[in-house]
Amino acid sequence: MYLLKNSVIMLIVIVLSGMLARPAFSLIEPPNPSNKNRLMVQDVIIVDVKTGKLKPNQSVVIQGNQITAIRLTLMFLTMPM
Repeated sequence: MYLLKNSVIMLIVIVLSGMLARPAFSLIEPPNPSNKNRLMVQDVIIVDVKTGKLKPNQSVVIQGNQITAIRLTLMFLTMPM
């Protein structure tokens, strides 16, 4: 009886932890055919060639053969591309 009770409690804990982890996966963008030629490089250092200053923690979006966006990496979590 004790073993069965512990097994049921463990099963409930596993199921609940899986349910709590599920919202994190909803942040992943589903595949989109228009995104197939888009590449994002995250956490890079950008060099401002005019001033020589370094800008760390940047993300660069490249679509086709053009850079379409350069933003602070954290901004991509809150702003649509």
